[in-house]
Amino acid sequence: MVMDASIPDAFHDIDEDDASLCSKYCDKIRGGVQEQSPRRYNAFFSSTLGTILIFSLLVITKHSDFPLIASSFAASTVLLSVSPQAPYSQPRNVIVGHTIGAVLGCSIRKISLSIPLAYVYEPVVGALSVGTTIYVTDVMHVVHPPAAATAMVATIDAFHSEKHAFMFVLRPILLGSVILVFCTCLISNLSNSRSYPAYW
Repeated sequence: MVMDASIPDAFHDIDEDDASLCSKYCDKIRGGVQEQSPRRYNAFFSSTLGTILIFSLLVITKHSDFPLIASSFAASTVLLSVSPQAPYSQPRNVIVGHTIGAVLGCSIRKISLSIPLAYVYEPVVGALSVGTTIYVTDVMHVVHPPAAATAMVATIDAFHSEKHAFMFVLRPILLGSVILVFCTCLISNLSNSRSYPAYW
């Protein structure tokens, strides 16, 4: 009888635990209240910097075989213009992150081309390039979110011309990343309220 009486209690405990877990999960999704933090930098200066940066890069990408990479650099421009002190915006993250994304994207795509019917699995190739870039940049402490877009572009755009595929890594990626950092250093430090980089 004691065992029979304990069985409902055990199930009751499990139900309570499940309800508690479900409640905690829903609380995480609900989120909190956004705090309105004061703007640290002048919005006009940030937008001007962003315009200059992306103009410089569009000049490069316009004359390259990989025009889609402009979208990846545009995302980097937002980080550098609005959050110059953020870890993701520092030179090593921008330059090394983009370069890793380009190398991994090109390499994974190149390997996939040796597999029969590889073009059937393009979504898999793209997903692998992004996931691998996230992992490697995280392990190396050089996470730069737009680098994942660079890896994706490498899988869908960099192989229109097979013989120039890995030129994608050097130009526009490496060259473009260096120009981004160089221009941000020159222009950001003209403002009394800004400094870049926080570290190299």
